[in-house]
Amino acid sequence: MRAMERSTQVKKAIMAVMALFLAGGVLAASAAAPAPVTKTAAPAAVPAPKAATSAPVVQPKPAAAKPVVTSPVAASSTPVVQAASAPSTTLAAAVQPTSTVIATPAPAMRIEPIKDEFKAFKIPIEPYYAFDWTEAVTVPSVGDWFVGSNFATSLGGKYTINPEHALLGFYDLQYRGPGLKTQEGREFAERSMDHNLMLEHRWAVMPGYAVRTRGLFMTEMRRTGSNEVWGKGLYDFRVFGGGVVQDFNLMRVTDLSFEVTYQYFSFPNYTDLLQEFQSAGLASELSGGQQDYNNIRFRLDGKFMKIGTAYLGWNMQSYVNAKVIKESLVYSDKKQMDNTIEMGTAWDVTLLPPDPGSKAGLLSTTPSLKLDFKRSNQNFLRFQYFGDPTPVFVPKNYNYNAVEMSSPIRWVYSVGDTGGASSLFFSPTWLFTGYSNRPHRNKAGDYMHGAQWTSIVVLTPGVSMAMSRFSTMTLGYSYQLQTSNTKFEKFLPYNYSGQTVFMSYDINF
Repeated sequence: MRAMERSTQVKKAIMAVMALFLAGGVLAASAAAPAPVTKTAAPAAVPAPKAATSAPVVQPKPAAAKPVVTSPVAASSTPVVQAASAPSTTLAAAVQPTSTVIATPAPAMRIEPIKDEFKAFKIPIEPYYAFDWTEAVTVPSVGDWFVGSNFATSLGGKYTINPEHALLGFYDLQYRGPGLKTQEGREFAERSMDHNLMLEHRWAVMPGYAVRTRGLFMTEMRRTGSNEVWGKGLYDFRVFGGGVVQDFNLMRVTDLSFEVTYQYFSFPNYTDLLQEFQSAGLASELSGGQQDYNNIRFRLDGKFMKIGTAYLGWNMQSYVNAKVIKESLVYSDKKQMDNTIEMGTAWDVTLLPPDPGSKAGLLSTTPSLKLDFKRSNQNFLRFQYFGDPTPVFVPKNYNYNAVEMSSPIRWVYSVGDTGGASSLFFSPTWLFTGYSNRPHRNKAGDYMHGAQWTSIVVLTPGVSMAMSRFSTMTLGYSYQLQTSNTKFEKFLPYNYSGQTVFMSYDINF
């Protein structure tokens, strides 16, 4: 009891000192700049796209504790241990190892807690800052146990020019260390580093209608081994692009957003080893640039009655140099083209209402459903050994259908006096991927009748504790079980289980 009283006194003393400094700063600012404060419009949330990513893309995070799991599908979204403030696990459909995710625009900006403070100092920019640090220990059923770290920091701001026009800038840096992967072809030891930059102009054309125009740049570097050098990875890539989003508000109960985005993906270090082998006498440049492609995305997002969301997207990947392989072991004149249709929905459901006048006691869940359908004209050659003259020809090897279901549950057990909620959460997620034409293999490596499928179950319980109105600490445990009818695991595991214990610390304002 004495320790608690002493801690309370220390907190009060710290708050008093901070209040004195803040008051002094306000007086100094007022004396230096007596001009009236310019009123700025509240920032509109920027929806985070869910990509085809080879990561699927990144989904908005619900306000809860976020579990640790491997991000899925996108080249850039494969976090090993992702912890933050959302109990929902985002898993994307497994895709070919070289596919990548769409560059992520700025996240929804939550800056209200400090908006007034910046107005007091006559600063016309409404800032956004987020920091997430995660440490995790993972014990898989295959291989040795390992320690993984995740680090992410985001910095952005909104400048309101006038009631109709505003500018938004955003920069994000992410590092993802070793961890369990939910995408086929990714190694547990793989690490990646992302830089993401976005600049957006927002124009409120009329009440209920706005237009957002943005430019994007993203670069990702990967290391699959300790002997590799950053920036020299085979699947390192860069993204340049831009897009236009139109926002509609219908009768103040439904919000719709229609987005058209163009992006160019460049893989500076990628080379086609088969083409180099077939054309050993030619320059290596002929086999380079085989993964470069143009990406055009159409996406429609809807928010209904502030509790439901749904989206429908179409991604087209038109490869610049990659040709379609034929059964005769040579490339045709037809270039590779991939199309992915994605759709999903999620609903916020209150199971038990909170205590009157407080969020404490709230028991809620956010069930979600996501479907992905990928179709590609690219085929595949499977060699039993180096120099095999009769490889197995697999037409439409990359076509797949995927379904992801999740229903995270969150119970708020405490709300701080200055804001910030502490909660218990449990997030069950199931991801099933079935390939249309890709045959599965037995333990000996022989191809069998029947298409390959993979099932992944992730269970993540944990506790999220509010340290202040800006920061949260999360402690959790994640169990992942992957099963597949492919039993050939000489190079990559298809059937395994893994347990992860993690701790994360988040700052967001």
